[in-house]
Amino acid sequence: MTDVSTPGAPGSLTVPLLSGWESIGVLLAVVVLGGVLLGVLVVLVGAARTGASGRSEWQAYLVARSAARLARTAPGAAEGDPPADPGPPVR
Repeated sequence: MTDVSTPGAPGSLTVPLLSGWESIGVLLAVVVLGGVLLGVLVVLVGAARTGASGRSEWQAYLVARSAARLARTAPGAAEGDPPADPGPPVR
């Protein structure tokens, strides 16, 4: 004899809500998460590169400022003379 199933109550779901879409949802979530992580990585690398170049510019500014101050305070220095001690070379 075959089993007879009883019909479900009116309005009840007999098929899961995400039937067949679970794998697509997981794939989409992985792609979005990968994009977010890649964006964060790009921002961090960009910030690190900006910090490195900004430091050399800042050091060049400080060396130039010190050289100008040394030129003004050197005894016997005339207008336009090179500074007495230009400081360490800027890399």
